[in-house]
Amino acid sequence: PYQLVNSIPEISIPIRRIASMFANGVFKLQSESDEKTIKPLPEDLQKLFKKPNITQSQNEWLKQYLMQLQAYGNQYQKINQPSKMVVPKSIINLDPSLTSPYLTGKYLDQIDMSGIVEKYVFCENNRELPIPVNEVIWSRIVDLNSPLVGKSLISSLQFPISGTELAYKYLNAISNGKGAIGILSNNKKKK
Repeated sequence: PYQLVNSIPEISIPIRRIASMFANGVFKLQSESDEKTIKPLPEDLQKLFKKPNITQSQNEWLKQYLMQLQAYGNQYQKINQPSKMVVPKSIINLDPSLTSPYLTGKYLDQIDMSGIVEKYVFCENNRELPIPVNEVIWSRIVDLNSPLVGKSLISSLQFPISGTELAYKYLNAISNGKGAIGILSNNKKKK
């Protein structure tokens, strides 16, 4: 998906535009008992979301989150939280192409995610880093056949994408191989 998103404008532009709109959202708290009651986030959460990790602003983080989710169908966020009693110190988007959930195979009888996912493994620089289930938030675009592992919607565009790729290659071959096919001019041709 990474190569398709970065090489075909018909895929890249809508994904980037939707992600930009999503990233411009504002976080607010809504009361469960009274839906009309909307409050601003507490100070510590505002600080976290303003700079969710050391390399990204809120806008960059949210944009990357949605782009990864739309391109790969899965998105993983590593939560660095010393205790469940405090706000996380950082939230990092993990590259979905380098992150894998290790499923237990015991889906039907489970009531908690730790019974479904044994661990997550992040592979970078030929190193496997196991991450406990309680330190990852896994978002996914649910597949028609599997409620567990997400599926990229780009795969449903296989034929339109291959046709678009071939058209670009053909146009590049004409431009590179033959040069300009014609010239536009307002001068009349002399006989």
